Amino acid sequence: MDVVMKIVAKYCKNELETYGECVQNNPGDWNVKCSQYKARLTDCSSTHPGVKCIKTNCKEEFTAYDMCLKENPGKVDSCMSTLVKFLECADNAALNLEKSIKSQRETDK
Repeated sequence: MDVVMKIVAKYCKNELETYGECVQNNPGDWNVKCSQYKARLTDCSSTHPGVKCIKTNCKEEFTAYDMCLKENPGKVDSCMSTLVKFLECADNAALNLEKSIKSQRETDK
């Protein structure tokens, strides 16, 4: 889950920071006062092109990593190879998306 949070933080930084600040500033009733910020973060993390691209292109790698964590509770180090494969896939997917967007912008000029 930590990996997913890092990816969400990369693509939804503003939404994550706003939600985190709200939660921190409202310890007693954050679940009520921060609901609109949570909704914005959820929307970003489920609809951002970068996150969607990674979810689509790296589903197998993420599933393998997730399974490894479930099969090896308390032994996160044993899942490093699957984590590396997922992160490499995520980096490649994000890079390909950025190239595609850049190419599309140049075509639109």
